[in-house]
Amino acid sequence: MKLLLALALVLALVLALPVAGNGEPSVEETARLLDPHQLFTEANRLFNAARSQEELRRAVENYRALLARGIRNGRIYYNLGNAHLRLRELGPAILNLRRALRYLPQDPYAAATLDYARKQVPDEFPPQSGGRVLGALFFWHHQVSLSARLWTALMAHAFFWALLLARAFFRLPFHHTALGALLTVALAAFSSAAVETLSQRGEEGVIVVPQAQVRSGNGEGFDPVFSEPVHSGVEVRILESRGAWKLLEFPNGVRGWLRESAVESVAGEAL
Repeated sequence: MKLLLALALVLALVLALPVAGNGEPSVEETARLLDPHQLFTEANRLFNAARSQEELRRAVENYRALLARGIRNGRIYYNLGNAHLRLRELGPAILNLRRALRYLPQDPYAAATLDYARKQVPDEFPPQSGGRVLGALFFWHHQVSLSARLWTALMAHAFFWALLLARAFFRLPFHHTALGALLTVALAAFSSAAVETLSQRGEEGVIVVPQAQVRSGNGEGFDPVFSEPVHSGVEVRILESRGAWKLLEFPNGVRGWLRESAVESVAGEAL
């Protein structure tokens, strides 16, 4: 009996010992044992030395462990986005690079990497019928910044009233034409700015799953909006949430529904 108890004790001690592996701690052990600075250093080491997808994924998990601790900065998001890009995961890459730019708005490397990632997304969204005509007629709406249009509207409005006041004291040539032109410019610029402001409701988001079918309603039974699924990396505006679905607006203005797990908000973890 004593011999059996001794053998049982030895067996229990052996089973309690860690299993010998490749000598490297797991991602979970690393995240638990290291302080944030050490964890960031370890994540960078894995990322810089990575020669396989497995090593890149270990780096990704370490960066995500930092985010899970509530530690957020531009370098973490930039490196995380780069790691996803090397893994050819365009949605998470673009999402995290955009989050990085919220902290590092003037960083040329983050901007250039984001631009490169965007060019890898295969989807294109041509304007709807009539969109090209409107785009040609109102090219300035897209090519002139919002602030420039607002200043144009304010200046045209101010000159309109100044000319109208001057007309009470002086006889001015072509004053009717000038007043009409100034009023037209002011209304057009104000309307353009108002349309853009209203169209920017909701949150900016990125599709993060490999591909997904956009539906005309919040359920699998609704018809597809596009003939083909959309792919990871497409940038959208999240307009509404309903149950497990989100209403999205795509770059060409078309709207459709996707499961909430397929899209993430850029602002979700960025601040």
